[in-house]
Amino acid sequence: MPYFLDDYDDIRSAIPSYLHGEQASLLMYIMSSQTESGLEGNLMEIGVATGHFLALMQRFRQPSEKVIRIDPFYIETTSRELVQENLLRTGASDGVEVRKSRSDAIPIETYQQDWSPIRFCHVDGSHQAKDVVNDISICDRSVSHGGLIVLDDFMNPGFPGVAEGFFRYFIENEREVSLVPVGFCRGKLLLSFREYSEWYMCSIPDDHIAPRRSALFMARWVVTEARDGRATC
Repeated sequence: MPYFLDDYDDIRSAIPSYLHGEQASLLMYIMSSQTESGLEGNLMEIGVATGHFLALMQRFRQPSEKVIRIDPFYIETTSRELVQENLLRTGASDGVEVRKSRSDAIPIETYQQDWSPIRFCHVDGSHQAKDVVNDISICDRSVSHGGLIVLDDFMNPGFPGVAEGFFRYFIENEREVSLVPVGFCRGKLLLSFREYSEWYMCSIPDDHIAPRRSALFMARWVVTEARDGRATC
């Protein structure tokens, strides 16, 4: 059964998006579960498009937390002003910090100090492999232990750079990476730190996850091969 979709109807009708109801339901469930478990931290999105998912994250922001949005707004169909208008329309503008910039133009100290802790990071920026590598690296070094990274369009044949960037990051960094895949839903790959992977995998409702999907198995295999030094090109 989908969770929280009744609370999501106004965002879905007000802001255009490709976000599927199953994706929205799963990620809302996880953000809520983080809070219920006592995990605190900011929520961040790299690549905000029209602000649809940003508005959704804002719904699950606690009073002491903020939502950070990062986007250079290169695409003609979006702008900083449009996103702000959409957030105001859905009542989701409070506690949102805007940074008009490429993610790699922001010093890593800003992520690790000024915006720390970060408990949830949604990566939906450039789908070029080199940019995906950079965005995963930023989240890997900035998200607090127990936090979650969500990579959009993983294994989407229309955006092969996302999967390439994912595989390249894990293989090139080998044993230094402690992230492992914990879920997969309609192109969104969920990553967390190894010591919290069981919590996430066990807490995700069965009707939200298809654990036998080949993309998730492939991701886990690559991570294991890279960490154990058995990966080959």
